[in-house]
Amino acid sequence: MSSRSCSRLVAVLCCVLVFAAVPLWGQSARGTITGTVTDASGAAVPGAEVTATNVENGNETKTLTTDVGLYRIPYIVPGKYKVSATLAGFRTAIRENVDVLVAQTVTADFSLQVGGVADEITVSTEAPLLEKSTSEIGTAASELEVHTWPILVGDGTRQLQDFVFRSMPGTQGGTWEGSINGGQSFAHEILIDGISIGRMDINGGSNNEFTPTVDAVSEFKLQTGATSAQYGNSQTGLTNFALKGGTNEFHGTAFWFHQNEALNANSWGNNAAGEDKRPFRLHNFGASVGGPIFKDKTHFFFSYEGNRQTNYNLGGFVDSLPIPAFNTGDFSRLLDPNFTKDARSGTVVGQDALGRNVVFGQIYDPTSSRQLADGTWIRDPFPGNVVPAGKLSGLTQNILQFALPPPFLDQLRNNTPRVSTCCPVLNIDNYSTKIDHVVNEQHKLSGAFVYNDRYRLRYGGSTFQLPAPQIPGSPLAGDKTQTTPGWIMRISEDWSVSPTTLNHFAIGYNRFRNANQSNSFLDGRDWAALLGMQNVGGSSFPEMSFSALDPVLLGPNRRYGHQGTGNEPNGSTIISDDFSLIRGSHSLRFGGEHRRYYMNVQSVDTPGLYNFHNENTALPGFDTSTGFAYASFLVGAARNASVGVNRLTEGIRSRTTAFYVQDDWKVRPNFTLNLGLRWDIPQPFTEAAGRMSALNPNKPNPGADNFPGALEFLGDCPGCNGRDSFGEIYWKEFGPRVGFAWSVGQKTVVRGGYGINYAPPILDAWHFGWFNGFDGSNNINTRSASRFLQDPSYNWDTPYPQFTATLPNFDPSQQNGDFIPFYPPETNRWPMTQNWNFGVQRELPWETRLEVNYVGTKGTRLNEVYLGSLNQLNPTNLSLGDTLLDDINDHPEIAKPYPSFEGTVAQALRPYPQYQGVSTHRLASGWSNYHSLQMTATKRTSNGLSFLVAYTFSKSLGTADNAIGYGYYGGYGQDIYNRRADYSVTKYHVPHDLRVTWIYQLPFGVNQRYLRSGPLAHILGGWTMSAIQNYRSGSPLGITTSGYESEALFNPGFRPLVLLPEDQQKVTNFNDELGTPYLNSAAFAPLPTTEGNVPTRLGNGPRFLSSVRGFSIFNEDFSLLKRFHLGITEATEFEVRIDVINMFNRVRLADPVTNIDDTDFGTVLSKAGGPRVIQGGLRVNF
Repeated sequence: MSSRSCSRLVAVLCCVLVFAAVPLWGQSARGTITGTVTDASGAAVPGAEVTATNVENGNETKTLTTDVGLYRIPYIVPGKYKVSATLAGFRTAIRENVDVLVAQTVTADFSLQVGGVADEITVSTEAPLLEKSTSEIGTAASELEVHTWPILVGDGTRQLQDFVFRSMPGTQGGTWEGSINGGQSFAHEILIDGISIGRMDINGGSNNEFTPTVDAVSEFKLQTGATSAQYGNSQTGLTNFALKGGTNEFHGTAFWFHQNEALNANSWGNNAAGEDKRPFRLHNFGASVGGPIFKDKTHFFFSYEGNRQTNYNLGGFVDSLPIPAFNTGDFSRLLDPNFTKDARSGTVVGQDALGRNVVFGQIYDPTSSRQLADGTWIRDPFPGNVVPAGKLSGLTQNILQFALPPPFLDQLRNNTPRVSTCCPVLNIDNYSTKIDHVVNEQHKLSGAFVYNDRYRLRYGGSTFQLPAPQIPGSPLAGDKTQTTPGWIMRISEDWSVSPTTLNHFAIGYNRFRNANQSNSFLDGRDWAALLGMQNVGGSSFPEMSFSALDPVLLGPNRRYGHQGTGNEPNGSTIISDDFSLIRGSHSLRFGGEHRRYYMNVQSVDTPGLYNFHNENTALPGFDTSTGFAYASFLVGAARNASVGVNRLTEGIRSRTTAFYVQDDWKVRPNFTLNLGLRWDIPQPFTEAAGRMSALNPNKPNPGADNFPGALEFLGDCPGCNGRDSFGEIYWKEFGPRVGFAWSVGQKTVVRGGYGINYAPPILDAWHFGWFNGFDGSNNINTRSASRFLQDPSYNWDTPYPQFTATLPNFDPSQQNGDFIPFYPPETNRWPMTQNWNFGVQRELPWETRLEVNYVGTKGTRLNEVYLGSLNQLNPTNLSLGDTLLDDINDHPEIAKPYPSFEGTVAQALRPYPQYQGVSTHRLASGWSNYHSLQMTATKRTSNGLSFLVAYTFSKSLGTADNAIGYGYYGGYGQDIYNRRADYSVTKYHVPHDLRVTWIYQLPFGVNQRYLRSGPLAHILGGWTMSAIQNYRSGSPLGITTSGYESEALFNPGFRPLVLLPEDQQKVTNFNDELGTPYLNSAAFAPLPTTEGNVPTRLGNGPRFLSSVRGFSIFNEDFSLLKRFHLGITEATEFEVRIDVINMFNRVRLADPVTNIDDTDFGTVLSKAGGPRVIQGGLRVNF
């Protein structure tokens, strides 16, 4: 069955269910109030009317108890409620102050006493502490807590998820790249008013750039463990945020937060560079107002927040800029060990074929390359290590007109500090509004709209982050402007079909546009014409990268230029519905949702990316000790180049449909079973007009003598496959949920559960390459035109080869010799995570709850880091040594894969020898395990004190750490044929993590314990202190190695050898001082290699060391605020506050250098943490 036919089948199935007698769909940010009603003897009271009244807006929701006395009121808007139970012959029982938080199930039981209905009795004025009806683990925060805890404006606003990753158990990382209960980063769901934020590129960190503000949110909850079947599209947890609505009284606020370098401590990086505090200015301001349009019926809430920020604080000396002499061709100082900080520099390392000494750091003239009679290739050194002016590349000289400033320090490497933030300038304007309307007792409507206009000046990511000149700087610096506006819309309707039958319908729309563009592109000049480049696009400055087989032979350790021109709107439309039915002891929910994801990608032609390698100015046979990547750039000798040909605006689409059933079965008054089943039906990726192509591994390739593996196209063109997608709908994603909650007496609850979750069908990154033949590429591959290994593939003073193909091009062989994408058949089997938990809640005195949970997860089919390595050579072939680099025609004993093949032995032995690389966007082959003990103590505000103390003892293991599959977000792979070797502790393995979050209102002033009147009441009254304190183990360390021949194995990278056991991998006498070794260099070793620098084996080192880690991290953030009652109304007050981040200005030792090829391996060179940042704030509440 074709994907299109399957899509129709799914649509028909949805329609049948929608129009059936029982409506289906959804999920909600609403809460639930449930419980039992009994008489004085404990017998069930059926038919009692239970009413929940929102004390702030007067809205009422009613239900009746079933024949076993059970009631359940779902879809409750978070807030404070009065709950009453009424039945003729009994006195009305009332519970005051029932706080319902987002996605919380509150249990409120009633025992009715005989009497008249008009007689009222208040059963309790305290909100329940224990969660007696659900097995889910939830940690919530109220609006008061959110606004009182210390929180800096970060990434342009007070981030919604900041509290989750700073205060709550089981979380690691941060708001952008964070892990929950051992799950991969970028893998948890974020709900805004019950509907996913729904970006197609990423999950998890997706709301940093795309979010309502803190003042637009009433409260939030982190939900983990065995969640209800209504929740999916997440690995190990979800964060649920409720947008604020209006009340029957007009309320609002106006605020201003400010940060200034004059208030802050100087950073360690600034001090190390001898710099004063650099400019850091932040103004965060806004206002909100809400109230009734029609009292008890229609309410509104509006919020605005703006941000203006500049930050050029420095980090450590980790960037390596070339000295001015290098730009003139003078590389003589490469032979000076005092300059390179490497004793090998200038020493004799051997002799060439003519008997001349070979010196470490010598550069050679690639134009002097010649072959001796015995077949040896040889070059002449540049005398004095100086490139004559006549040998300098004209194009390079044109580019160096825009040269970067000289380094801070007079040394080869680590000579320039790096600005500590990616984005020194960040401006935001955020608007949100919400309207709630009660149509009648049966129908309630709600609508919300959020617009976030976000603009920032940023560095290129892989480029230098220079303190001066400020952005926009030289086009060589590669800085960018990123504009990311976002739109969020929500509409929902609640329908009380009957007192025990309710329905909640919702629709959400999300749109996020990412225009992450080079400032050279925005400059508008034709850079190719200006620089003298031919046959390439000119919309941006060219991009240049540098690589070397030894760090001393590299030069710049960052890229020059940036060619970003992309404009990528993406998002989703989500329809959901939830139908609740209460029968007897069963609270049933039937529902589902449908999501349509989209991404449109538009780019224009640029000059391309060029790589310069030390081997191209090295002596053949000595490329690990001679040559210099920056010298190759000076003479224009490129190792490879890639130039894109953009003709298509890509329209990527994906859909998923889910259905679920949930039964919260009150087996006994003190025992609830939570039983659920979710069925997710993900559909494959498609393109809006069917313009997709990919590798068919079984299709004969006419350009490779019909060797299997050729480019295949969707659609009905000649030679196309007649399909509209490369994947099939996957029908087997069933996720059972089983849990229980057992009340052992009135003050103890035992809970446990198990559930299976699946990830959503999104891109999980920013790469989607299935457009060959519609867009084109014009690449020069490594050594594609080389006579010997060190020969450049291209000198960029010559015109770039023209792109001669006509687009669209349906030739199945057009990618031969180049890169090709593949859509693996298992792609639609989305990552699966099993979650389980078991724990106890205990109510303690002083309105305190202690909770102890064992939480475990197991992930399978996870995305991992081999996305571009599907054509890796099997490492068993390393036994061939340097033969791998030889021409296949020199080895008749090795069979060619097909008669016309030309290339190296290594290329011939690859799975698809006709291609340079085979890549995909997802590999469903990773796995993970997580086990933890999580303890939390929560105190509700009483006597002025509230706190949340969370301790997590855990171990996190896995083959990959993030759902994106990029190595720079957590470790790198080594061998796609041996994924088990990647199984190690993850970058989020932090064994011990203690978080203490508290609020204390001083007991002085009006309505307090002391000094209730008089002048001192006004001076000492109204003060509140709060803090977030974190104490955790250091981060895992991953030992790396590099500089090996990349054209031998074609793998993502290599890991080193581990020679000594864990207890000997650190030095025993580390003295906590900079410049001293922390790691034992004898415990690790680089890989043995052949003369051609081909490893003879793979390393046995893990991705991350299991026991050796960096230094512990301690941090204390503190807030002090003073409230002045203005006397206009009871709620009108003026607030002055100060937030201090890193109050004690703690600066810890940074992790040591972990690259064993670095002469500073194992040494601690810098410090991390800090500086202390002070934020002042003013707020008026009314």
